[in-house]
Amino acid sequence: MKDRNNSNIPFEILNVLMSERGISAEKLAQLTEVPRKFILLIQSGNFYDLPSRPYIVAYLKKIAAALRVDEQSMVVEYENALLKKSGGDKLPSNRFAKASGLTWQLVFTAVVIWAFAAFLGYRFNEITGVPAFKVDLPAVVTSPALQINGRLEQGDNISINGQTINTDAGGDFSTTIYLNPGVNSFDFVISRFLGKESSRSASVDYIGS
Repeated sequence: MKDRNNSNIPFEILNVLMSERGISAEKLAQLTEVPRKFILLIQSGNFYDLPSRPYIVAYLKKIAAALRVDEQSMVVEYENALLKKSGGDKLPSNRFAKASGLTWQLVFTAVVIWAFAAFLGYRFNEITGVPAFKVDLPAVVTSPALQINGRLEQGDNISINGQTINTDAGGDFSTTIYLNPGVNSFDFVISRFLGKESSRSASVDYIGS
């Protein structure tokens, strides 16, 4: 068992090997650069307080090299011993894996929030600002049918004398209102989602024949 190529390294004889070679945990730590506390944990079989599996495997290989025994056999035997001890568990996996997944979730959430905030900032005035519109009315007409045309910003709504007027995709609207003889008054109210309303009044004088 003193030969490095020995392929049978049972878990129970690690202390025996160290004793045969006159190597203490402190000395083994110096030879392998494996922290002494981890060597003591490996000696006692307490893998659950060790780092993740890649570190344990690296530690075992360094210890095997220092003790002049087969490195891979050391790893396999320790895994087998742990399986027997724990009833099927393997060497502890990366304890940071769950935290890493959670970190990515937090990063993704932060990116989504940032993108949404940037979108709101870019379109803040369109969503919450005071709407504006353009409409031209003649002062005097001689026909009772008055066609009113105008344009809003996309997403805004308009009502004339309390009646909602439909707009097209570009914000243009057109409606026909029949006038009474004399002065006809019009109240325009424009509203925006989450924004304020703006209003405007105008009048048209209908001179009938």
